Amino acid sequence: ISAIPENDDERLFSIQGTPPDMANLPIGDPFAPRNDFALEIDYEKEPPLIEINSHHKAATWLLHPDAPKIQRPKELEHRLKSFRKVFKDDEE
Repeated sequence: ISAIPENDDERLFSIQGTPPDMANLPIGDPFAPRNDFALEIDYEKEPPLIEINSHHKAATWLLHPDAPKIQRPKELEHRLKSFRKVFKDDEE
């Protein structure tokens, strides 16, 4: 979400690390090493594909019912609101 551009002069967020080698995937979530919100389970098991709405799915343990509840950083909340405005979806 932090890498989604907005209509201002703010510099885009750069995701640290390198993308996973898709020919030699690690155990668990291949993007966990690049994810600031990765959970311990991300390094042990592939995340489930969770339906966000009829048009979107996300592979993440963070949306699993047993995931710990976290307080989203204010910047992330701001970006999520902007994202939702751009990609208006009647099913949130």
